[in-house]
Amino acid sequence: MLEVRLQERGFSFPVGRVTFRVLRPFTFFEFLAANEQDVLSRHLAGAVSEGRPISPALHDQALDLLRDYLLVGGMPEAVSRWVAEHNAAAVRGVHRDLVQALAEDFQRFGNLREVGYLEAAFDNLRHHAGLRFRYENFAPGYRSQLMKNALAKLEAALLIHRVLPTSSLALPLRERPRSAAKLLPLDVGLALHTMGSGFDTARSLSLGQVLDGRIAEIFAGQQLLASAPGFPGELFFWVSESSHSNAEVDYLIPIGGRPVPVEVKSAAAGSLKSLHQFLWRAGLSTGIRLHAGQFADEHLKVRMPEGELAYRLLSLPVYLAEKLPALEMG
Repeated sequence: MLEVRLQERGFSFPVGRVTFRVLRPFTFFEFLAANEQDVLSRHLAGAVSEGRPISPALHDQALDLLRDYLLVGGMPEAVSRWVAEHNAAAVRGVHRDLVQALAEDFQRFGNLREVGYLEAAFDNLRHHAGLRFRYENFAPGYRSQLMKNALAKLEAALLIHRVLPTSSLALPLRERPRSAAKLLPLDVGLALHTMGSGFDTARSLSLGQVLDGRIAEIFAGQQLLASAPGFPGELFFWVSESSHSNAEVDYLIPIGGRPVPVEVKSAAAGSLKSLHQFLWRAGLSTGIRLHAGQFADEHLKVRMPEGELAYRLLSLPVYLAEKLPALEMG
């Protein structure tokens, strides 16, 4: 919360003498490095840069480590304890202490009313993580403008990030006014902890059960945000909202000077109708699907109301999300 305090109290800013850095939780590939999985990391990164499938054995190994990452998260102390001990209780304790410390830190920011809104906003994050939200119903019984101010403070402290809605079909992307944003929490491990997912129970589930649609989207968003340029970085999703029909693409990322639609699925199955709509309207021909399955590069055709869409669908394992901005789309 240091930046929040500096903004409120004011200070003389040394223009030209400051270099900005954004410190985020460990990404999945940084988690691999912490666990001394350098060989696997190089194979996975090479598969992206060379556009080739990953061997089934390495794919299964990466999925096992992804399950660990989802539950441990990327907070440095949690990762450190996991690497040193591989102890679920120790990681649980780190998550619990971090959440408690953040909650108690709010007491030092603002008056009693402002602190109450900060606490309510923080306590209700778990209900909205990975979802679109509106300030008026974020926490029952709290006024929308004051809740907006509280969430703005949490975002300034980088505890949350708003993924912005856009209806743009070309770069630069512009936020769609009066359209609900999506809430991205600081860390997927902390998010699962606050949602009440027991570490031991979750480790006994299949990856598909842990990596449901909401968690998959949170994970992918955090990885994409970590690789986004600028300070503190922007992340958009595409929406088309009308009285006739609605469409929503999970993320739009700039690759090769074009906005590329990214859909996140916990499995290979699932409709891609919104992705098709975006490609048709934007006059583009390449989309990306992140899923728990293997690499696939397909050229497909689909019937649209106005004609036929021929497009390339690049399907990649979801654990490669942070490498998407480096893709060569051709």
